[in-house]
Amino acid sequence: MIKVVIFKFKKNAPIEKIKQKIESLKQKIGIIRKIVVGIDIGFNKTLSDLCVISEVENLDDLKIYKIHPEHLNLMWMKKGW
Repeated sequence: MIKVVIFKFKKNAPIEKIKQKIESLKQKIGIIRKIVVGIDIGFNKTLSDLCVISEVENLDDLKIYKIHPEHLNLMWMKKGW
């Protein structure tokens, strides 16, 4: 099962640091099969800054991922970005 999320951050958000934190979720949340994080190349600054594509086995794993403490911690951090 694939989940795609596109983010838009505040102007001076540390995009590379955010990318690394998201990528680190694979080691912290065992049910993630694969996670790819891409930084937008910036052709259109109003669309997005970052795209996350994650893969898990099934819908139950996706639900676990969604409420996992490491994922929730990252989502709380996003509110400041």
